[in-house]
Amino acid sequence: MIEAIQDTPAYLGHNRYGTAFTDLDWKRQLQILLEVSGRQHLLRDKTVGRATKKARAEISFQAFKTLHHAGLHIKNVLNFSQRHMQALADNWREGALAAATLQTRFSVMRWFAASTGKNGMIKDAVDYGIPAESIKRSYVTTIDKSWSAHDDVSFEDLIAQIYAKDPWVAMRLELQEAFGLRIQEATLMQPLVSDGGAVLRLEHGTKGGRSRFVPIRTEKQRDVLNRAKAMARMSENGNLIPGGKKLAQALARSYYVCGLFGITKSQLEITPHGLRAAYANDRYQELSGMPSAVRGTPAVYDPEKDRMAREIVALELGHTRVSITGAYTGARPKGRPRIIRIEDEQLDLDE
Repeated sequence: MIEAIQDTPAYLGHNRYGTAFTDLDWKRQLQILLEVSGRQHLLRDKTVGRATKKARAEISFQAFKTLHHAGLHIKNVLNFSQRHMQALADNWREGALAAATLQTRFSVMRWFAASTGKNGMIKDAVDYGIPAESIKRSYVTTIDKSWSAHDDVSFEDLIAQIYAKDPWVAMRLELQEAFGLRIQEATLMQPLVSDGGAVLRLEHGTKGGRSRFVPIRTEKQRDVLNRAKAMARMSENGNLIPGGKKLAQALARSYYVCGLFGITKSQLEITPHGLRAAYANDRYQELSGMPSAVRGTPAVYDPEKDRMAREIVALELGHTRVSITGAYTGARPKGRPRIIRIEDEQLDLDE
């Protein structure tokens, strides 16, 4: 849970600048806030991921720049008030931002307020005049984001071409496809350590630092992992980052190379994350015996198998909420016939 800067030694000057917090300019004050509480969860006693800290840095700095350009100069971030928040909300509303972007920005400002001793100060977006429909975000997809959903895309062909350009990037993509990994997980994973025989242990680069296990079920998965282990022996840290490079450089290289081969929404309409979606949908069908909603709901739908499959898929993808599988597989079907079993016989009953 976030600790207010006023309650930390950094407030009195025990920080990178060796100066009392109130004697620093707003840019240095924000830097101190990020160092003290940038990785702290707003409500729980745990840390947040690198991406969340990065978003907090980018959005909070941009917020104060926006206020500066609007003529609202703040020399001390502790003086941030509802007047300033309203000005930001007005600017964001005029920008017609996506719901996800708005939610992220309000989340960051709640972190900022809590870190300056004003927890609870930031109200709901609608209280600042932003229409409710503008912040309603859907976590359920209606389309299959897998690469296989595109007839003109061949995973094998693209990977072969990428291997010729950059084997490290190609290997990360193969790991994503085989185990449903996020791109950062595929980059930071240490294959030699993660190979648990029947399972893949994931500890590095996971969201929120949560470790998890992904079953190694197929020969293809074993082949990909074995080749990843061989490549990792050439890495300084035993992961999928080549020597002399940092995580940020490796991730930037992945997106750059993917762009060269059309792996973007604007080109082939696929992304590296689509490999994770493919794993989720394929695994759902393997577990339930039914295609996922985005791949065509079956005429006979078994809600118990659906529930079981979603729970397992959520765990293997590293999510704590089962409902998040809807972002990959689509919504649970409604009004479909369901199967009940009576003494080994199957009867279709309309719900």
